[in-house]
Parts: sequence; structure tokens; C-alpha cells
Amino acid sequence: GCVPPTAGVASTATINTITIAGQSTSVLFIGGGNGTFYALNALTGKIIWSTPLGSVTQGYFLWSSPIFYQNSIYMGVSSEGDCPLIRGEVVKMDPASGAIQNIWYAVPQGCNGGGVWSTITVDQAKNMLYFGTGTADPLSCSTTELYAEAIVELNANDLSLVGSWKIPAAEQVPDGDIGSTVNLFNANIGGTAHNLVGVVGKNGIYYAFDRDNLNAGPLWRSPQVATSGDTLASTAWDGQYLYVAGHSTTYNGMNCEDSLRALNPTNGSFVWTTCLGGGQANCAIIAVPGLVVVGIGYRIYALSTITTATTTPGQVLFTYQEDQRGHDFYSVNILDGILYAGNVDGNFYAFSTAYNNVGISDDSNSSTANFDGGGYSYSAEALQAAGLTPGQQITANGITFTWPGVPAGVNDNYQANGQTIPITPVSGATTLAFLGSATNGPSSGTVTITYTDNSTQSFSLGFSDWTLNAGNSPPSFGNSVIATTSYRNHSGAGPDNVDTNILYAGVTLQTGKTLQSVTLPSTTNQGKIHVFAIATGNATTPTPTPPPAVNYNNAGISDDSNTTSANFDGGGYSYSAQSLQAAGITPGGSVTTKGVTFTWPNVASGVADNYQTNGQTIPVTPVSGATTLAFLGSATNGPSSGTATITYTNGSTQSFSLGFSDWTLNANTASASFGNAIAATLSYRNGANGRDNVNTYVFYADITLQAGKTLKSVTLPSTTNQGRLHVFAIATR
Repeated sequence: GCVPPTAGVASTATINTITIAGQSTSVLFIGGGNGTFYALNALTGKIIWSTPLGSVTQGYFLWSSPIFYQNSIYMGVSSEGDCPLIRGEVVKMDPASGAIQNIWYAVPQGCNGGGVWSTITVDQAKNMLYFGTGTADPLSCSTTELYAEAIVELNANDLSLVGSWKIPAAEQVPDGDIGSTVNLFNANIGGTAHNLVGVVGKNGIYYAFDRDNLNAGPLWRSPQVATSGDTLASTAWDGQYLYVAGHSTTYNGMNCEDSLRALNPTNGSFVWTTCLGGGQANCAIIAVPGLVVVGIGYRIYALSTITTATTTPGQVLFTYQEDQRGHDFYSVNILDGILYAGNVDGNFYAFSTAYNNVGISDDSNSSTANFDGGGYSYSAEALQAAGLTPGQQITANGITFTWPGVPAGVNDNYQANGQTIPITPVSGATTLAFLGSATNGPSSGTVTITYTDNSTQSFSLGFSDWTLNAGNSPPSFGNSVIATTSYRNHSGAGPDNVDTNILYAGVTLQTGKTLQSVTLPSTTNQGKIHVFAIATGNATTPTPTPPPAVNYNNAGISDDSNTTSANFDGGGYSYSAQSLQAAGITPGGSVTTKGVTFTWPNVASGVADNYQTNGQTIPVTPVSGATTLAFLGSATNGPSSGTATITYTNGSTQSFSLGFSDWTLNANTASASFGNAIAATLSYRNGANGRDNVNTYVFYADITLQAGKTLKSVTLPSTTNQGRLHVFAIATR
């Protein structure tokens, strides 16, 4: 007694923008559980067209996921199970109308079997399609079913047969479908480079073939499991290893209910194996840089594929679990840090991959979030009014982000604690960017970027306080505000009428390298860093600050991770780049003091960044009508002064005494000298042995220009009364 399929939606959707009736439309293509293929408006969910690919009452089911290629849709057709078997097909359709363009049948007319369960793989260089087929029907035409339980190669233009290889009788097992999606990969075997296609069968064997000669049979085989019929999940390739899931696997003398393995592409040998559990591994494996994800029964596992300070290959990073066995996951995908999964319970799920803080609450239920540890949170309604809607895209500084696609009241952001997050960069990305904020004051910490060549890049990620200290402070760390709400929520107390902000921070990636992952700070200088979204692209940045006309001659700023890279005072001490950032001073950024806007030296930490005065003449282009010449700097080894000389365009000169206070105010025992104003106060400086907890300062000094004259240059003091004078920036007002 065969029954109609009841497994719900097992197909993974494909989204493309196509032209329908002269209009550009974002369309979601998906196979329904009723044997019908659908095109939906991706924004509204409205059905655009539907095409029946088989009768549900005859057992037709769409396990396969659609492929969009050369403006056509390709879809495999199978049965839900083996009762009844149907005649396997590959169908090519017009994406705008659903009209069928070509059909390839796995078995002759009048026969059953050879269902195409898996998603079709496209070799664009060869214009070929590859896929596996299902069980032959022993009761109908079994001797002529040459393309059942086989790997098949078709021409994408017309679905004509190009090549095939059928599992030999000695390796066939009952119910021995090739139900997993094939992989295209490359390997050097015996000194020869090969373009390979590989697939694992339910017989538990992974087969690898040369794409140029599929008919010749496999170059290597790799048995995966101890028993037959237990390898169903589609495998994955990340450019380095193949990933295969199996059931009832023996590993190190232990029986694993389920497992995930990494295979060497040259011979199929095991690189690592991790035992898992939860049921049958039916779900396609997804590999993104640094991460591999598989659905095993009613659980989804995410495993690391890289070595970091906190992870090793094969280590389980996190697990998601449905409410009961039998509610199995069959499709998984990852986009912008969100994991999407289809389940046989008929639902489609979205999970955050590693969020650990609830920062957004609904106005009607403000107690569901606690962003800052004090019961305050962003308002979902206020964020939406500001243009931040769950799952929707937002562009900031030329980078397109996806806002977390989760409802209010659940984990929606990374509270930084050393998490390693896999990143799939856009092509040609030059910038890694973040949307977030800090709580309990502006906060910064060290982030590590890992590239696919295993090299790393460290930088300081800082975010301003989410309220900008109740509106009393400008953004820190070079942040830009991308959204502001007029209130936030307070648990049990309703709205709190203080502006809250979402901020942007970015860093330039190293040229010629491909981003693999980013590790968030494990510690911060104060407060907490929160990241809502991470993206890559080519940031729209201001015109770079030109290099100074006269070279800097002292390195006064070091990174906290390399405190010996600068020597401001001759004794091994320097300003901290992170501490300066916390005060709003960043390379190339603007610093405004007493109405004068300066540009801070646009150089990296650990290189020359200031003038240690020795008589240098610095050209100055004044603002229109300038009446004041101003300086940012400080002195080392005590307050210091010397004679500086202004030169005007008419050749006349003006001498004056330029003086700066000691950068620590003599270990905070003195007051500012020379009429200096304090432009920035820092809570520590760096020394050869690390952090030195003494307040350090950047000072402001100015001189009134002579009326009716135009400034040309300033010559800094060649000698000082004591210590050293240092100038970071010069500007006019």
C-alpha cells in the first residue's frame, strides 16, 4: 500500500532577479512537496507561476533543489521513497513562465527508477550538468536501465547525454541510490592536475572521476561507512577538503551514530572524523570559509575547518535542535551570518549562527531583551522606522549589510568574547565592515582577520557608546552613525527617551588575499562591544589625506599588541592607538578643539607620526580669512618651549614662543602650561613592558596671525628650553 508523499518541502530555494513582463523581479524558485515547481515573488511570497512536474498521487516528489543557469531553471524529479518508484527526470524550464524547454529521462518509457534526488551541479567551463540517479526498478526493465544508480553527465543546452558510469554489481546494495549532490573539485594525482567530479552513494563509497572521461570510471574510491545504505547527505568541497557525512560509522574502534569527515581530494583518505548524533544524515553539507554545517536528523551541527586560537578542525562550534525526533532537517544554507534550514515538519527556519545577546525588544514586551546588562534594549519598532528591518539589506559607506533576520526578543547580536565567524567575501572585497555599538561607554578590542592562506591581520575594533554617552559625546574610533532612534526600551518601564545609535566601523583588507574568518575581541578596554552585522565590499571613503610636505621624524603611537614599535619620549613610552581611538582620535580623522579642525596624521601605528621639532619649515595652506594658527602636540621630559617663526606670502615674518605641557603633566602633578588647552585625555600609555596606567594628554596651542597678511609656512623651534616639543597636527581658523 503505497501512499502519496507527505514529507513537506525538502527543496532548497534559489533566488534570482529576472525580467517578467518587462519588469525586473526578484524571484524565489522552489520545489513543492506536492510534485509542483513554484516561482514566487521573493519580496511578497506571491505565486508568479507553477508547473506540475508529476502527479503527487503517483508518488512524484521534488527532493532536488533548483539550479539557475544561462537563464534557465534545471530541476531533478524523483519519488518520495521507493513505494512507488517513478521515472526519474531532469527538467529544463523557462524562469519567466515555467514553460518546459527540455526533459531527460533516466529510464526508458514504460519503466520506473533512476530518480534524480539530488541537486544538479553545473560545470560552467564545459557547459555540462552532473548528477546521480536513484534505484533501478527490478520489476520493470531492469536490464535496460543503464542510467539508474549512476552518475550522469548532460549537455546543458539540450539535456543530451554526454557520459555516465553505473555502480558495478559487486558494489551495488539494496536501495543503493546515488542521492547526494556531486562535487566539482581539483587535485594533483601522481603529478598530474585533474578536474574531478565526485559523489558518494548509499553504498557508503565516495567515487572520484576525471571530468574529461567520466565513462572510464573512478580514479579513486573511498569507503566511508561500515554498513550500506547509510550515506545520504550531499557532500561539500571548500577548496581544500571534501566533507562527507555517514551513519553507523566505526571510528577509532568506536561506533558513531553519525559522523562528519574531511577527505583528502587526491586519494580520499581521512583527514579528520568527528562523531555526532541525532538521527540520519540526510541534509546537504554546506562548507563556507572556516565552517562546515550539516543537518543530522533533528539536529544541525556547525564545525570548524580551521585552526585558530580557540578552535581546531572538526571541533563542534554550535548545535541547533528541533523539538522532537522525526522533524528532520533536509536543507541548509548560510547568508550573512544567518543559517537557513528547511524541515520535514513543513516549516522553514532561520538561525543566528553564534549570536549570544538579545539587544532588540518589541515595544509591547520590553523585558525580552537586555542589551546593556541593565535591562535596556533597542526598540524593534524604532529601528524599523529608522530603516533597519529584520532580514533586510542596508547600505552604509558603500557596503551592503543584511540586518539580523530574527524576531525581536531572541539573540540578535554578537557580544564580543573571542568568537571566530566565517566570512564569505564578495568578489574583490577591499574592506571588512561592521554594524554595531558599545554599551557602558565606548569600547575597543583587538580583532584578528584570518585569510585563506592562513596569514592573519590584527586591528583594533572600536564602537562608540550606543547613546553617545546620553548625547554628550561625538562618535569615537572614526565611527559613522548609520541609524538613530529617538528612544530605547527599558524592561518593565516602557520607553526611555534617549537617542540610541547603530554605528559603522571598517578596516582595509590586505591586498592579494582572500578573507576566511574574523575573530572578535576576547577582551575590551571597557564596556562591551556588540556586532549586529558583518559584510565586505569596497567602501566609499573620503579622499585620502595627502602625505605631509615634510616627513615626520618621530614614532609616537604604538598598538597595544606591539608596544615597542614606538618611542615618543626616548625612554620607550608612547601613546596607545587604542586609547587615542577611545578618545575619538583616529588616523586621518578630524579632531576639533576650540573651533579649529585638525587632521590627525593618517599613518599606521609604529611609524613616524609627528614632528619632533628641530627647525623644520612646514608649508601651511590657511582657511579663507584665517586669523589663528593652531597646533596639536605635547612635550616630553617636562614642559618645553622654543621660538617658532611664521612666514607670510609677502615675505614678512613673525616670531613667537611655541610651548607644550608635558604629555603626562609630570605624572599628573602639574597643571597645563603655556596657556595650553587639553584636546584629549587618555587613561594610559604604552611602555616597553606593556600598559602604563598614567593619564596622558594631547594639548592645543595657538597664535594670532598678523592682520592683512596670508600665512605661507611655519618654522618649528630648532632648540627648546628643556625636553622635546612634538607636533602632531597644524591647522588654521
